[in-house]
Amino acid sequence: MIFHRKCVIQDKVGNLIIDGGSYTNMASILPVKKLGIPTIPHYKPYSLEWLNESADMKISNQTLSSFSIGKKYRENVLCDVVPMSGCHLLLGCP
Repeated sequence: MIFHRKCVIQDKVGNLIIDGGSYTNMASILPVKKLGIPTIPHYKPYSLEWLNESADMKISNQTLSSFSIGKKYRENVLCDVVPMSGCHLLLGCP
């Protein structure tokens, strides 16, 4: 099941997708760079093919994504940093 919501990341409105079929939390590289959100090296880098049809993409960074939904729900989630345009945060069920 997929849910699409608006969220707030560092006082900026963003798009959040919750995908029950995914096992990875991902943050788009665009807001990470634009908002200056710090990244850390991934503890176990890996390659993804589905995000880029031409070649494997190396996932080598993570970020602690702080976001809120509405006024009451706030969360910090460790996300892999990936170049994606469909949303700002993609949360799976790890």
